[in-house]
Amino acid sequence: QGLPEGPVVHVASSSVSAVTAVLASAPADVVLNRYQAAPQLGRHYASLWAVAAELAREEGPLAFYKGVVPNVVKFLPLFLMSMPLFEQLRHLAGLGYLS
Repeated sequence: QGLPEGPVVHVASSSVSAVTAVLASAPADVVLNRYQAAPQLGRHYASLWAVAAELAREEGPLAFYKGVVPNVVKFLPLFLMSMPLFEQLRHLAGLGYLS
C-alpha cells in the first residue's frame, strides 16, 4: 500500500518533484543562456543546435547540467511551500487529497 497520505509524503514528493524539474530543464536552460550570452562574449552561433553541439563536443555531456545545484536551492523552497500547502488546504476544505 505504501505510506499513508499526509504532510510527510507531500514534502518528500515535493522534494523529488523539484529535483526532477530542475534536472529536466537544465540542458535547455544552459543552451539558451549560452546562446543569449554569445554576442557579449564575441561568439556567434547559427542556432541553438549549434550551441548544444559545441557544448557537448568541447565540454562533454555534464556541461548541460552546469548550475543544477543553485537551481535546486532556488526551486526547492518554492516546491516545499506550495505543493504541500495546496494539498493540506484541499484536505482542510474537505476536498480530500489529490490522487
